[in-house]
Amino acid sequence: MLNKHIKQACAGLVASLSLVVGSDVSAEGARHLIYANYQPPSTAANQFGYGPYFEAVTKDTNNELTFELITGGALLSAKAMLPGLRDNIADGGFVVSIYTPSDLPRDSMLTEMALIGENPAVMAAAVAETVLLGCPDCLEEWADAGVAYVAPYATLPYYLMCKGDLQSSADIEGKKVRASGAWGKWVSDLGGVPVNLPSSEIYQSIERGQADCALGSAAWLKQQSLIDLVDTIVDVPMGTFHGGGYVIYSKTTWDKLSEDQKTALIVNAPIAMSGEILRGYLPEDLEAMEMAREKGIKFLEPDEALLEKLAEYKAKEVTQVVSLAESRGVENASDIIATFLENKEKWDGLSAEFGEDPEKYEEVLYREIFSKFKP
Repeated sequence: MLNKHIKQACAGLVASLSLVVGSDVSAEGARHLIYANYQPPSTAANQFGYGPYFEAVTKDTNNELTFELITGGALLSAKAMLPGLRDNIADGGFVVSIYTPSDLPRDSMLTEMALIGENPAVMAAAVAETVLLGCPDCLEEWADAGVAYVAPYATLPYYLMCKGDLQSSADIEGKKVRASGAWGKWVSDLGGVPVNLPSSEIYQSIERGQADCALGSAAWLKQQSLIDLVDTIVDVPMGTFHGGGYVIYSKTTWDKLSEDQKTALIVNAPIAMSGEILRGYLPEDLEAMEMAREKGIKFLEPDEALLEKLAEYKAKEVTQVVSLAESRGVENASDIIATFLENKEKWDGLSAEFGEDPEKYEEVLYREIFSKFKP
């Protein structure tokens, strides 16, 4: 549930919500929402993000909204998620925009600004503020795709994790690397061969030799059992995954909800974001890295050639992303990226307020974004 500080701050906004346990709930207003995620049930997104968020919404609506989370792609796969929500197969779900860039070119653009990411809490907040408060076209894009957007997703920094022994960055050349979006271009710059696969298919692809490496969160070592396959981790962070629709609803469902119910879904979104990032991924990444060291997996220090290529890529990232977005029909791509970078700078400063404290992060997210968003 919302911590006491956020409850006090949003009391006026949700005054009409019944928070008294045992209050009557009309049968007409009650809705059981089916929520889909293609990730395994134990992931941070499901366990630490959605779980507490759903509980908070259910309490704040006095049990009018209840949830059923269907994980592991049992209902909708990663690439089927957006059309599935549009067709109301599920009421809500986790949409990765770069899997459907033609439908979501603006949001994909934010995700493709990947290599500049270092702090996932900062990047998620910058995306949320950009989409919800600074980019009407971005919200309209989601609506046109058949969904109502509430909050984004972010992981901790990505690392290159490979089967086999790497001696230097030169050994990356020719390697087949699971990488999507911006990371595909980055892998190409390194001389590797990008392979675009959902995260749920990484283990099998490496096991069968369809990929040699994965570029992703260290938590995958545990979540995806990659620790059983990986021999070398290149020890330099390579951006964060941020963006997409983490808290998102079918527009068909959203339009049937009362204003009070929509408000509860919005003001509790910081719980999902802080849970996924700070309560879930942060400790999982630290644990996974420690497990890798204990197992004897090699941590390869980055050489000068790799660091130079990384700096060069970051320097040209804005130009590349804007050009790609314009090729997809986004006329104001430069303006959206400028807003995003301004918000990133703002949240870099605000990070001193919350650090790695999930409750403080929720408070700042509510104060700066979700108290101001009126759908």
